[in-house]
Amino acid sequence: MLNNPLFCLWLSCVKKIRPVHSLPGRLRVQIYGVRQYPDLAKEYMQPLQDEILRLPGVQSVSLNVLTGNLLLTYDVRATSEQIILERLNEAWASLMEYFRKADRPEMVAPGAIADRLNRVWRNCLKQPE
Repeated sequence: MLNNPLFCLWLSCVKKIRPVHSLPGRLRVQIYGVRQYPDLAKEYMQPLQDEILRLPGVQSVSLNVLTGNLLLTYDVRATSEQIILERLNEAWASLMEYFRKADRPEMVAPGAIADRLNRVWRNCLKQPE
């Protein structure tokens, strides 16, 4: 386990990703911990955004560290709110378990996180164009 007490506290408080607002093709979700730890969120958000953009149908992703919300736009013909929420929560649970078991700093580097997300979502990711 990493020896950063703030990081351990953050992990212990993490909850599921939940929708805040949605319209067809547009979904806003709250990610607990982003607002409370904006610097940490900024460090890890780029790999998460990159991987989310690779999900079928997802067109854009942006994080607001002031609100802790992630805004996604997607093609309703290619995916749905339910599928996106399932993928996000699947990845979030996997990442939290991975962080809990991480025993070396390089295991929690943004690149390692991107690799972990890629493995979790491998079967549903878009094929390279």
